[in-house]
Amino acid sequence: MQILLIDIKQTFRNKRFILFTLLIPVFWYLMMVSLAKSAGFLTANYAYIWIICANIIGISGNSIITFAKKTSNTKHFYQIQDQTSEYNVIKWILTQLAMQFLLNLIISLAIILTGFIIQAITININTVIMLILLSFFGLYLSIIGFLLGIVLDKKTLDAVAMPLTMFTAILMIPFNTWLSGTFANIITPIQKAFPGYYLVTIIFNLINDISISSAILKYMLTLTLAIIPIAILYLLQKRDHIHAH
Repeated sequence: MQILLIDIKQTFRNKRFILFTLLIPVFWYLMMVSLAKSAGFLTANYAYIWIICANIIGISGNSIITFAKKTSNTKHFYQIQDQTSEYNVIKWILTQLAMQFLLNLIISLAIILTGFIIQAITININTVIMLILLSFFGLYLSIIGFLLGIVLDKKTLDAVAMPLTMFTAILMIPFNTWLSGTFANIITPIQKAFPGYYLVTIIFNLINDISISSAILKYMLTLTLAIIPIAILYLLQKRDHIHAH
């Protein structure tokens, strides 16, 4: 718990986290709602779709880019800790995922509260369900960020940060919710392999009183796929620990 609190304090001292991960998604959402209001086409569907997109932007930046860099910078220290203390790699992973869960929750709450303040959305059971789904989504992206941090060094992560963020957004944000044509037809089947597509579908169905059972099942299935690399890592770590003794 003490390590978790220290990590959270250090994160909130990071100006890049405050600006790029927390404020930019909030401002992006404000801009989209303001433009829609000015043009006269703001609807509940758009308001909630954009809030999901804003969350994907913020959570992706935190879980994939920032967390990957942190993992890359600290992995050697925790490998030494694993060999010299009871704080092994698995405990470190769980601590880091717990911190990512809290940080992503803060990002989501900030965006949702913004939508409520400007009267674009209302706080109801749909909002609570959305927050729960976003929390699972954040853990999914955190696992991806962790694996990237293990595999790539800091310089490589700096070089691929922007393309990676754009690539994640393209895969996770369903374009067919507001676009049609060749591009949407090509990218949509690819997006269906990732949970972001079903996250938007679930919220859209909730707003419009459509069954969400099929979308929930597919959402959980795509999230579960992210557990496989962590399970493999755990088994390898456990095997190495047994051989060491």
